[in-house]
Amino acid sequence: MLPPILARLTKSQRNNLAEAVNKGLSVLRAPEPLKLSEWADKHFYLSSESSAVEGPWITIPYQKAIMNCMSNDDIETVTFMKCARVGYTKMLVALAGYHIEHKKRGVLIYQPTDGDAEDFSKDEIAPSIRDVSVLRDCFRGDPEKKDKFNTLQKKCFVGAVLDIKGATSPKNFRRMTKDTVIYDELDGFDHNIGDEGSATTLGDTRAMNSPFKKSIRGSTPKLKGESQTEASFKEADLRFRRWLPCPECEEHQPLEWEFMTWTNDDPSTAHYCCKHCGSIIDYSNYADMDARGVWKTDTGEYIDDDDNLRSKDDDIIDWPEHVGFHIWSAYSYYTNWQRIVSRFIKAKQASNKGDQAKLQSFVNVELAETWEVGGETADEGDLLSRREHYAAPVPQGALVLTAGVDVQGDRVEVEVIGFGRDDESWSIEYNVIHGDPAQTTLWDDLDQYLLTKFEHESGVMLPIAAVGIDTGGHHTKQVYSYCKPRFKRRVYAIKGVGGHGKPLIGNPSRSNSGKVHLFPVGVDTAKQLLYSRLKITEPGPGYCHFPAHYDTEYFNQLTGEKLITKYVRGRASKSWVPKSSHQRVEALDCRNYGTAVLDLLNPNFELLEKRIESAANRLREEPQKEQKKRSPIQRNRPKKSNWATKW
Repeated sequence: MLPPILARLTKSQRNNLAEAVNKGLSVLRAPEPLKLSEWADKHFYLSSESSAVEGPWITIPYQKAIMNCMSNDDIETVTFMKCARVGYTKMLVALAGYHIEHKKRGVLIYQPTDGDAEDFSKDEIAPSIRDVSVLRDCFRGDPEKKDKFNTLQKKCFVGAVLDIKGATSPKNFRRMTKDTVIYDELDGFDHNIGDEGSATTLGDTRAMNSPFKKSIRGSTPKLKGESQTEASFKEADLRFRRWLPCPECEEHQPLEWEFMTWTNDDPSTAHYCCKHCGSIIDYSNYADMDARGVWKTDTGEYIDDDDNLRSKDDDIIDWPEHVGFHIWSAYSYYTNWQRIVSRFIKAKQASNKGDQAKLQSFVNVELAETWEVGGETADEGDLLSRREHYAAPVPQGALVLTAGVDVQGDRVEVEVIGFGRDDESWSIEYNVIHGDPAQTTLWDDLDQYLLTKFEHESGVMLPIAAVGIDTGGHHTKQVYSYCKPRFKRRVYAIKGVGGHGKPLIGNPSRSNSGKVHLFPVGVDTAKQLLYSRLKITEPGPGYCHFPAHYDTEYFNQLTGEKLITKYVRGRASKSWVPKSSHQRVEALDCRNYGTAVLDLLNPNFELLEKRIESAANRLREEPQKEQKKRSPIQRNRPKKSNWATKW
């Protein structure tokens, strides 16, 4: 017979009461001892919103030791320096669920920004609460509704609370006591949060008093010397790489990029070459190799199949406080070696043209290594030694001419540049036209110069096809007035805009006092592109040619800026600055403007080459009909024998 107090309840009410009592007492129930990989294989689920394939989680061989170190109470800090597509985000979500449901411990997850934290909460955490039954059973709120137990930043469970925060403000690192602190995409975090310290310093304080404190740090690394993930990885007491047995000789080795081989830029021929026996290994062998692989340090310590740490002599030894793991995309099950090589070939081709962005992405995202920024500046002495004698004012390889114009208070400076296939370029002429930009005389002289035709090595006379004139400095109104009626001649008004990642030249706007088509030029992008091209030492794609008569001052100006790192509110920021306080950079500006307007032309070099060849053939057939040559104005041009006279 039921007690009187229960007899007055309906059957539904009694069932609800029993469920609530069981849920409350569950915190006292001794959990079945499981490691994280075991818990995930038993309970975790890949939700459709954030997974390529929906379904129950299955731990991949290389993930097992990493996950179990994350849940090992003897280890305080785990750093994972990783590539993309290795399941790291899902491992973090599983770890949070494991500590919440299995060990009843408070968890704090940091994302680089508040927006990232909200997205992570909606895309990763909320679906897991819904789809992982053991999490749903111990969740105090309604997974489908917002309430005090279920917000974007806080999820309350029986015996544990999960907080998801952005790492942009010191206030997000206060008034919380946790057991486990997780940092996702650590290289995206500010270096100094509100001038109070790094994210890991502030965040780890939240777990200082926990008997099982845990700090989990991971990211794709970015810039060398600035990567917080690489710094943390180097601080680890032991640093592990995945060693795999060769299918032929059975010798173990970590996979290394230098042993990836292919033929004639054909990614379909990509294989791995064993560094011990030289045998060729196909990607189809990889899964079996990984199943027999082992996480091992360069000094011989390794993790055995039972997740014990062993010395190089096979003795079981104690775990240190901090361990690190490094993995790159050759180990991923979500790509293959042929695709990796294909991405490298494309990145290398772009790099040969002076575009380093794809190669940097490859190093960061595929190799999981930091990128050492090159091209912060260029050496004027090296460029001076590369000067050459042209066979004609415009060498054979130059197929189209552009000009960049920089306006100063008492002159305009102009560089005419020839461009050919694969972004190879030739500086054709640098001219200074003196005069007052407020007076029409100067602009008449400039107009006469820009109508000049230059003799190509084939004998054909080439015009300047496009011109970019800076409006951001002196005499903006006069520049507008000059450019507006010449728009159909492709004389473009441009304005430099700073900032990383800006396009070389953007879409025009007419919201200016002159109502002209004003094109924004990403000057930081232009400088990085130019300086990377100046690093190319062999004629060919991206190479920059200069005529023999150019003097030192031209190259001083062309290389007059350098790229430095500044920290603004704790975030690393790249900034271009003059090499010295008196440095002049008109030549650099002119080169960037002339390069930018080439993008507007978007020339078909194959067609241009045919047209020049056809015109040259007509000249040879009719030698008596000489082309009428227009000579550049002479009175303001410096003597080619002494470039220093114009400065």
